[in-house]
Amino acid sequence: MATRYDKRLEDEDLWQVYEIATGRVVMIAGQPYDGMAEVEAAEIVALLEGGILTADAPPAEEQAAAPQDAQNVAFQKTPETR
Repeated sequence: MATRYDKRLEDEDLWQVYEIATGRVVMIAGQPYDGMAEVEAAEIVALLEGGILTADAPPAEEQAAAPQDAQNVAFQKTPETR
């Protein structure tokens, strides 16, 4: 299974949880998951990866502007395969 979420250092000793594909800070119940201790961020990542927590969907304008996921891109015809 591919890793979808990770943690990154936001500021001195403050961490945030983000979605790897978009770089967007994870939102759960409308709250950004940032400004936390590294241990807390690691726990949130584990819960998200395990399916125990679910992140909010990005706002509609972000969804429309987001690139296609890697799975769909892999099956697109390139000039060499047309």
